[in-house]
Amino acid sequence: MPVGRIHTAAAAALGVAPGAPVVVAGHDHLVGAWAAGVREAGEAADSMGTAEAVVTLADAAPDARTTGRQGMSYGRHVDGVHWCTVAGMSSSGALVEWFCNRLLGLAHVPPEERYRRFAALVEQAGQGPTGVCVEPYLYGRSAPHPDPARRLALHGLQPRHGLPDLARALLEGASYQARWMTEVQGELAAGPPHTVTLLGGSVRQRTWVAIKAAVSPWRTLVCSAPDAACLGAATWAGAALGLDPAAPAAARRPVDAPPAAADAYQRAYRTVFLPTVTAPATAPRPDNDPASGAGS
Repeated sequence: MPVGRIHTAAAAALGVAPGAPVVVAGHDHLVGAWAAGVREAGEAADSMGTAEAVVTLADAAPDARTTGRQGMSYGRHVDGVHWCTVAGMSSSGALVEWFCNRLLGLAHVPPEERYRRFAALVEQAGQGPTGVCVEPYLYGRSAPHPDPARRLALHGLQPRHGLPDLARALLEGASYQARWMTEVQGELAAGPPHTVTLLGGSVRQRTWVAIKAAVSPWRTLVCSAPDAACLGAATWAGAALGLDPAAPAAARRPVDAPPAAADAYQRAYRTVFLPTVTAPATAPRPDNDPASGAGS
């Protein structure tokens, strides 16, 4: 909605025309989903950045109590017609940042170069599941089955595994987690989505996109716009000023996983990831536990 117009001093500082309208456009993940073409019931968006959000559209609102117990929220989509359920993962791209900074020592390397080196390392791990199960919870799990005490954990490490395998396993764990969020949203919406559109900066990691497609039982699409949230915000700002919000939509392309890779990843999701993340977490030792090497 319009909230005013920009005054002269601010306009000069920002390099825009004085009197330009200022508009509240909408939630970033929702306007991004709209710009990426996620506009109908049965469609979902997976917005990938430092954090990650899954947004599933439906014709009816989900049950409020069940949705809340799963750590999710719901409301109207930006069109005011459809309902959407939203689930978040705080450590998605943040996992890559943590790995690059803490394990690869790349904290002072420019971001583009840091991500290029990470992608090259992932490629060294080969194809298919690594055999390492990562619980991707740097800051706890918000959804589904909220568990704020859950933390990043690795399972199944073997002597053959090295840094490339660990890098790829982080992407696998985050991809499994996104599928889990999407599945639970499908249960709340009385049916899984028929398409999930990936958008956001992390789609530049081609291996991550390929793993997402292999993990997922639904059709995976990728939004071509690198700034879908900005495009969506501009679209709905224009709508508040009388323009048609249906016109702008970024192109999408399908991503198909080889059947063998899809079978292997979906089996690992069912038989390894889900049983691991739903089992009781191992209690951490207190800081003064002698076995931890801490204390006096």
